[in-house]
Amino acid sequence: MNICAGILILGLSILSIRGVMAEHSDQPISPDWVKIQDKQRGLQVEFPNHPVEMNIEFPLQNTPATGQLQFLSYPSSNGLLAFSSFFSLTFNTQEIDKERLKTFFETILVPHFFFNPSIFQNHQVYHFHTAEIDGKEAASFQFSFKDGKVLKRLEGLAIVVNETLYTAFYMASDSDFDQDLYERFLESVQLPQEN
Repeated sequence: MNICAGILILGLSILSIRGVMAEHSDQPISPDWVKIQDKQRGLQVEFPNHPVEMNIEFPLQNTPATGQLQFLSYPSSNGLLAFSSFFSLTFNTQEIDKERLKTFFETILVPHFFFNPSIFQNHQVYHFHTAEIDGKEAASFQFSFKDGKVLKRLEGLAIVVNETLYTAFYMASDSDFDQDLYERFLESVQLPQEN
């Protein structure tokens, strides 16, 4: 699959309840980019440097959804690159729709990873388009929101494979959005095969 710094990952600590087998490859594709492989799920993604990793099992307090979330993030000089995989039996179809993806961001990602989740809701604009990745139905999405006087842009791709919602996205101020960095990041993502 070819799949955003206002997010802080809960003290930058790694929480591992089940332990996702993500390993840093000894041979990054280039001197600047690091390949991350998850042998348990069979996926791969590259970051400009070693990302911070979090693994969480749900439910958390006041969180109705159940499942496991793996979240990798790397703050770049002008934004944040992130990749998440959320396994849940609620994703019992390979289809992803506009409201389901928006709900995932608002109930799973934003409350647990943003300094101030209410900022995400301020003047939020959400765009969703269907896409195709390797012959599979996927979604291209974008959130725009105000952080003080700064317009932030979060853009990415999402797909469901094997009851897991995968998202890869980049977030930066609209004026600093690095399209080349974003596209390089998306091109690095390789998803597992369907069961």
